[in-house]
Amino acid sequence: MEAGSDTRGFTLIELLVALTIFAIALLALAGMQLTAIRANSSANRLTQETAMAHGIMEQIRSWRSDDGRLSSDATDEDWVFRDGTTTRDGMTAVYSVAVDTPVSGVAQVTVDVTGPRSRTMTLTEFKKTIF
Repeated sequence: MEAGSDTRGFTLIELLVALTIFAIALLALAGMQLTAIRANSSANRLTQETAMAHGIMEQIRSWRSDDGRLSSDATDEDWVFRDGTTTRDGMTAVYSVAVDTPVSGVAQVTVDVTGPRSRTMTLTEFKKTIF
């Protein structure tokens, strides 16, 4: 370099180092984005399973207290949806009834919804019975 020349600016090496650091940062961000997408998808499926379990339990709550389905113990009875199928959006549901549990005149009702990844959402409630 000549004496008195302008030394402002970046050298090629400095530019390559900066680009390398930038590329590594972008790769890290891409990895975090993929993790966030997977977590969001899992949370969405869990929300669907929970909503289905609550919907089924709401329908069971609407059964009359003298409904025959509450008169005897039942274990893992397939839930049949209004369209006659037992599967909806890759999810299946079963319900169980335990009569006179925990006390006489009360049935314990359990709903299990199993999603496509074999994760099960379980809800348990109690319903008054008259028999």
